[in-house]
Amino acid sequence: MTSDKPMTDDEPAAGATCSSECSDDNPATGGSSTTAGSSRTAGGSTTVGGSTTGARSATSARSMAGERLWASYRPGHRRLLVAAGLAAVVVLVSAAVLITVEAGRDEAVTADTRRQAEVAERGREVMPFDLDRTTHRFTATADGGHQTVTADEPVRQRQVDLVREHLRAEAERFRRGDFTDPARIHGAQMPGLAELRAGAGQILIDYSELPAGARLDYRTAEPALLRALHAWFDAQVTDHGPHAEHGQPS
Repeated sequence: MTSDKPMTDDEPAAGATCSSECSDDNPATGGSSTTAGSSRTAGGSTTVGGSTTGARSATSARSMAGERLWASYRPGHRRLLVAAGLAAVVVLVSAAVLITVEAGRDEAVTADTRRQAEVAERGREVMPFDLDRTTHRFTATADGGHQTVTADEPVRQRQVDLVREHLRAEAERFRRGDFTDPARIHGAQMPGLAELRAGAGQILIDYSELPAGARLDYRTAEPALLRALHAWFDAQVTDHGPHAEHGQPS
């Protein structure tokens, strides 16, 4: 049986496989073919999961070119290139280390300067003489050490008298184990301070006058107290900064 309905231009012929929406992009008309998850672009590369084989090919080509260039160098040239590269790395690492060290040193200097200013401020509350017109010297010896304070200008008799007055009184206090003044100036955690307090009875302390000031001599036969005394001297010099220095044993 056949249909009596006439065929019109709007209806596709029997067996047609393309609808009216066929275009150059449709597989039915020979356009670019597509499959699930991939498409072929006009340049011929295939996109798979968001990456292009064209990009991969370019990367591979550059890698191969680099390998060919490296292979073209003579062995001696290769060694020179490797050595130059290593030298550059060493220079960069050395520069980074130097910068780090310098930064740490600057921070340490700043901290020391700040502490010395604090010690000087507290020292003016404890010591009657002028720190800017006098100098402390701490000299370590095999059995103890010397502590001297002298006026930078001996003609300033007032400073000389104040130095003598202070050291004479300190000698009496230190013999009793009273190190209150150093603790007020340098802090209770000052190196050697606790040991000197506890062992004051085993330390001989003598006071004497100098033309420009005064001196305290410390002597002990106890190794632990000797180490504590020397640590105490070092802390004094560090904390007093420009107002103190290490002396030379006579």
